[in-house]
Amino acid sequence: MSKFCSNCGTQISDEERFCPACGTGTATEPTASPAPIAKPNKKLFIGAVTVGAFFLFIIAIVLIVALAGGGYKRPIDNMVKGIQRGSWKTFSKAFPEDMVEAMEKAWRLGGIDGDEFIEQAVEETEDTYGKNFKITYKILDKDELSEDDLDDLKDSLEIFGVDGDKIKKAYELEIEMTYKGKKDKDTEEETLIVGKIGGKWYIIDGGWF
Repeated sequence: MSKFCSNCGTQISDEERFCPACGTGTATEPTASPAPIAKPNKKLFIGAVTVGAFFLFIIAIVLIVALAGGGYKRPIDNMVKGIQRGSWKTFSKAFPEDMVEAMEKAWRLGGIDGDEFIEQAVEETEDTYGKNFKITYKILDKDELSEDDLDDLKDSLEIFGVDGDKIKKAYELEIEMTYKGKKDKDTEEETLIVGKIGGKWYIIDGGWF
């Protein structure tokens, strides 16, 4: 502990009543040396910023993928959800707009529209498996179509008014579909072809529509 002259600031001992430097008879009370101020750890700060930036980057990538179409599984999800919810709007998102228009045109010849088509599909599924049925799927195999396969597919898509030249990539998927309800449960294997058009994925061939 030390005390200092209140006039000139000279350090003096506790026993001295007068400053040996200037003779002043008053001095400050003993004070403790100030504690050192901790300096921020720059390495830890930079590390925290780097980790935060990395996670923001990952989140951005996930959002971009989601907004860009959600991947080749998205149309299958829309197809399944459309049937389970009885929603033509959701179901139709699984297919290119030109194909949807072609399907609706064909159904109108039979006296039904998209909403009635979904209603019939739901009724038939409920008759077989029961109400509140669930549909799940599992992709067993995935093969990317070659250029020759794509050319052959483009010819068949013309029937539906779909411009095959807009397809940048396509996969042939082997899918295991499971239908489960209170009445029954069944598993079937189906083949679907999904294609990427304008940054989004659609079902472009299913062999059943």
